[in-house]
Amino acid sequence: MKYADPSDVILDVGCGSGRAAFILEKKGYMLHAVDIVDYRVVPLKHFKVYDGKSLPFPDNSFDLVSFNFVLHHVPNAIKPVLLKEAKRVSRKHVLVLEDTPKYFFDHVMSFFHCFFWRWKIASTAPFGFFQKERWEQVFRSLGLSVLVSNPLVRFCRKPWEPLARSVFLLRV
Repeated sequence: MKYADPSDVILDVGCGSGRAAFILEKKGYMLHAVDIVDYRVVPLKHFKVYDGKSLPFPDNSFDLVSFNFVLHHVPNAIKPVLLKEAKRVSRKHVLVLEDTPKYFFDHVMSFFHCFFWRWKIASTAPFGFFQKERWEQVFRSLGLSVLVSNPLVRFCRKPWEPLARSVFLLRV
């Protein structure tokens, strides 16, 4: 993994199917994963269901806390709360991979994507996608230093979802 050392202990917040966490485990990373529901399709050594607000770990438990395309599913009012929790449990870094809509097409596709998932978990809370610059403002307002803020290629995730996406590496 580009942003972690092999000795790092990683937390995957909002692991979903668990596939990304599973791959990192197979590569030898010590990994823990949490999500608000258990949608795993692969087994993980360390998985917990949590409330979506309070990470169930002591302070400074992880070298890297990772959010892989999950923050847009978090209600807007909870985003800062959850990022503060990530800062609390991280010793070093927070990694955010996120959809960052840029054009009309991105906004429309993002809306329908999130609408489907909010329906699937029976949530009516307002959610939202932020553009790259807005995410940077949010991170800085929480005292997170932005070390990396780069766009990703549009086809980095699924070929049928060519959306604008970004990677952020934050220092706590």
